[in-house]
Amino acid sequence: MIRKFVALLALALMGAASLQAQNCTPDPSLTRPGTLPKNLPDGDFQQPYDQTITVMAFPDTTVVVGGQPQYVKIDSFKVKGMIGLPQGLSYTCWSASCVFPPDSLRCMRISGTPSAGGMFPVLIPITIYAKVGGFFAVQQPDTMRGYSITINGGSSNLELLRKGETARLIQAGGQTYAVGFEPEQLVLYSLSGQQMPLSVEPFGAALRLKSEGLKPGMYVLSDGRQRLKWWVQE
Repeated sequence: MIRKFVALLALALMGAASLQAQNCTPDPSLTRPGTLPKNLPDGDFQQPYDQTITVMAFPDTTVVVGGQPQYVKIDSFKVKGMIGLPQGLSYTCWSASCVFPPDSLRCMRISGTPSAGGMFPVLIPITIYAKVGGFFAVQQPDTMRGYSITINGGSSNLELLRKGETARLIQAGGQTYAVGFEPEQLVLYSLSGQQMPLSVEPFGAALRLKSEGLKPGMYVLSDGRQRLKWWVQE
């Protein structure tokens, strides 16, 4: 009887571990250190949202030890949370520990039903665990900053201004955001072709555009390939 109980307990534990590993499924197309997708898809107000971020941790990095940068081999990094998720969404990791070893495919899953609309930059704080010289253990905090989630609908007054093949302009709460552009390539023109001043700051996976000093009217935002029209209001 005892042996049968132990066997059943072992099977239960194996089943629990198997279910835990099914929190998310990594995308096998990620074959080098980094994350997929580059940008999170939009969601809709009060509609189910479910998206997986596939992660392959980097095998090495630079940490500060005694005030000096040191090249180290990474043992793992641990996700400490997701800051800025829309209300109603939460996250889980590949495993309950949220530990990601280097050169291995793992994932994080964002799911739920958003109860607010708008554009939300998502910060993912992590702790990096590494060894200097292969022996001296160190740890260093860091933050993954490249994601944001746009939830359409709700009371956010979120409006899609213009959309190109891979880029778009979004207005929400009196602010204008550009998605799919590289900040150093952005140039703003008047309709007559005159270059105008433009201030750009990171906002999750988007860029927040500043229009101070611009007169109300239509302008053209370009990255040298795409041209999106931007209406500036008082």
